[in-house]
Amino acid sequence: DKKAAEAYITGIFRNLNRGEQYQLTYLEPFSAGLWEAGFPAELDGVYNDYDAIKVFFSPEQEKIAALTVHHTPYEGSGEVAITAEQAKTIVQEKISFSGNAQAQEAVLVFTKPIPFFEQEKEGIDSVPGEAFFAENKVVKAWKVTLLIENTTEYGWDTTVYVFVDCATGDIVGGDGLR
Repeated sequence: DKKAAEAYITGIFRNLNRGEQYQLTYLEPFSAGLWEAGFPAELDGVYNDYDAIKVFFSPEQEKIAALTVHHTPYEGSGEVAITAEQAKTIVQEKISFSGNAQAQEAVLVFTKPIPFFEQEKEGIDSVPGEAFFAENKVVKAWKVTLLIENTTEYGWDTTVYVFVDCATGDIVGGDGLR
């Protein structure tokens, strides 16, 4: 049962002395008798999955099956100079698709920059250079959800996530869903 799993794993986690910034945000059954739990670090109400502990465990057997530590902490100032509305405007102005694209929402997240958009193809002038993407660092960014209707690039409606650095306004990555 979920309450027993939570009681077991929070007791184990407390003994690791990792600090109060790590919070249980994910607890779900994984397979027969095994559970999965995630403890990301929290900073200003935003969880950093790159600075997190993931655990697979059996509360019935009182055993840890696997424990993974991801330790790429956020080292920025935490400044949020760009608002959610400004981030949506940046995305609307800097990225063009053949379909009708509308920025739906923007939420603060921690992400690792990736060169998702090709600067020349997309005509984006606010993408940092290659050296920026080669660094293994975490940035605080607005994750802007962009709904693109009937794109000729894809042939269907799609959702694209665009990450806008909340301190600089630079586009630092993206992701897509069909």
